[in-house]
Amino acid sequence: NAEDKKVLLLEADNDLRASIESNLKALGVQVFATGEVETAKRIQKDETITHIMTSSQNALAFSEANTQRLLVYFSAEQSQQEFVTENTLELPIYCVNVSQALNESDQKTSKADEDHNSTEDFSHATVLVVDDNEINLDVAEGMLEPYNLNIEKAINGYEAIEMIKAKKYDLVFMDHMMPVLDGIDATKIIRSLEGEHYQTLPIVALTANALSDGREELIASGMNDVLIKPIETAKLHQILKVWISKK
Repeated sequence: NAEDKKVLLLEADNDLRASIESNLKALGVQVFATGEVETAKRIQKDETITHIMTSSQNALAFSEANTQRLLVYFSAEQSQQEFVTENTLELPIYCVNVSQALNESDQKTSKADEDHNSTEDFSHATVLVVDDNEINLDVAEGMLEPYNLNIEKAINGYEAIEMIKAKKYDLVFMDHMMPVLDGIDATKIIRSLEGEHYQTLPIVALTANALSDGREELIASGMNDVLIKPIETAKLHQILKVWISKK
């Protein structure tokens, strides 16, 4: 029910904030709106917030939001596929699309809760997430945290290779498109290293390319599986069960 939802809205632009707030209130949602990050963080702690809405630029401020559902909105110039989080909506925001986003986030969270309640204990496993986008790294970490995994992060292919040389990981999530060294070339280098671990280490591609030929290219480079961005919680759960449970 809309009246059960309490949305924290962080938006610095006064006109945009007023517009979004108006649409939320029209749905019967309780809204706590501010343009200041510090004020938003205080509201997040002081109120029983169910959802947080903010722009892609401010999403990083709420990367540790565990109990609230994060909704990230973006402009037409940006691509939804740039963001790891699955709960996104495009500007301009109307009652229809914000209502749909709120309801979908509830359904996904309920499904994730069901999956997590039935999942195995992954606390023995250490996972490396590789992505050049800091927001994506933190959001991915937030999605993985409920599984009690040990999570480490790298910002490019070269850093990932050095970390993999220095430590044995149980699973690597490797972003496809990165500057410095992309996921395909990084994977090829990892597979060329001497030692059985480098040949059997599960590497899962993170990519916005859902086409079959894109998947084939990733698998041919030595990756074991593909996870499409924005990441769906159910698909992430399946990946963890398949590749960590095998170990």
